[in-house]
Amino acid sequence: MLGKASISSIPSFYEAACEHYSRYEFYKFLYLVNCHFYCVFRGIIDRIAELKGRVEVFRDKLSKNEVLTRYVLIDPFLKLLGWDTEDPRQVKPELMT
Repeated sequence: MLGKASISSIPSFYEAACEHYSRYEFYKFLYLVNCHFYCVFRGIIDRIAELKGRVEVFRDKLSKNEVLTRYVLIDPFLKLLGWDTEDPRQVKPELMT
């Protein structure tokens, strides 16, 4: 979320960029950044849709098996968010007592 300082710095960023680049080059840059973020978010949305499909296909098995749920849904989602699920500092297995 943008704070007040971030919002107020946008015009100065634009002005500084226009001093070094033409308006066309600056807008072209913004367009490319927008395309990049669209592709990234489109990939995330597609991956979440894939995980949702797994829930629909394997609902009965997932509702009876917590480990399978972790393996099929939770770990892939954490990886999507950038977590290293094999690093015990980031993700710890649930311990039975």
